[in-house]
Amino acid sequence: MDRFIKIATIPLLIAIAVMAYMTMRPDKPAAPPGSAAEQTAPPGPADETAARPAVDHSSTEDDPVVAEVVSIETSAIQVDLGAADDRADTQPAIDDRQHPAAQGPYVPLGQIERRGAGPINMILIAGNGETWEIWDAFMDRNADRYTMWAVTLPGFGGGPLPPIGLEDRGYLRQPWLKNAGRAIAHLITSNDIEEPVLMGHQIGGQLAVYISLVAPDIVGSVISLDGEPAFILGEPTWRPTIQDRIELVTTQMAPQLGAMNPGAWSSRQHFVPETYIRDKERGKIIGDMIAEAPMEAMHQYIKEFALADLTKPLAKAETPILFVAPFYRVEDETFRTDREVRWFDMLADAPPIVQHVFFYDSSSWITEDQPEYLDEAVRAYLAGEEVVGSPEFDPFAEDAQAPDDE
Repeated sequence: MDRFIKIATIPLLIAIAVMAYMTMRPDKPAAPPGSAAEQTAPPGPADETAARPAVDHSSTEDDPVVAEVVSIETSAIQVDLGAADDRADTQPAIDDRQHPAAQGPYVPLGQIERRGAGPINMILIAGNGETWEIWDAFMDRNADRYTMWAVTLPGFGGGPLPPIGLEDRGYLRQPWLKNAGRAIAHLITSNDIEEPVLMGHQIGGQLAVYISLVAPDIVGSVISLDGEPAFILGEPTWRPTIQDRIELVTTQMAPQLGAMNPGAWSSRQHFVPETYIRDKERGKIIGDMIAEAPMEAMHQYIKEFALADLTKPLAKAETPILFVAPFYRVEDETFRTDREVRWFDMLADAPPIVQHVFFYDSSSWITEDQPEYLDEAVRAYLAGEEVVGSPEFDPFAEDAQAPDDE
């Protein structure tokens, strides 16, 4: 059945998943955009040879820009949090956390929606191509629990595109993610928002984790919904180095994205939300939202996010963090297990204040597919109680049903 597509989770939009799959499987011809093969082809088996392609570093090893990034040991968003470095391009996004005026210029958030009057402050960060409205239902349901600021990342919601990092390979320093970090930090400090919970979706989730790592004193806790500390390129069993990520993004992902037709790109953004979100009406609304986002902005965030790996900085985390990992219904038990193991692997060196919970039978948009379970998990987490996800789904059970059959 088409509903039981063999995919464990949707880490970003379909374009990101497709680009990652194409990037990591260069020996396999890419399916035509929008074709059934592109939409339903499951990841291959956890084979070490297929999962770890031979990456030729010769094209970038002598590149001065790449050499500078590699010399930091991790990408610009992953600076050594304990190191003193006076180079402007390797500084954390938030230079002076107590004085927003000293943080330097930044492009502001696209939109800010404030709602609720609860005792806990919460900043909700939309993902790539999304607007604050992705949080609309959550805010209505939890207006008595939290005082919330839902934000749209710079470049979306009709706001201007950050005029930085758009030059050739400018994304290597992840200037847009750092800019978004400054904008959110300014929102917190300029409004005297005390110990806010940062909850983000996809890229917004990883951005929330990043802000907590470079500015732990202005963040109370973090909840990342389908925002992995390291963007998974290819098979879950492969562990790319920063050099691998740079090579793949600069030589394959960036050129492929740059060659995409805006019309075809926009039409493709409907596929994942409309296919996987249980409520088809909501899926269409979210698909329309993302399809209207500027392609240039989405591409810039995609490239920067693909370079990011926060697993090492997580070892120094001072802020409580909860990763919420969704898993769509899958028939391939091995692939799902690989993804689960991948989560344990990514958080292996993290302190006990960094937790994760699995949400089965859910698309990336947990707010839509598992709202009751999510609300309870967030409540329990912030109350210091045990966090429980949604029940595990057995696709081989006799009573197994697809979401729209229930």
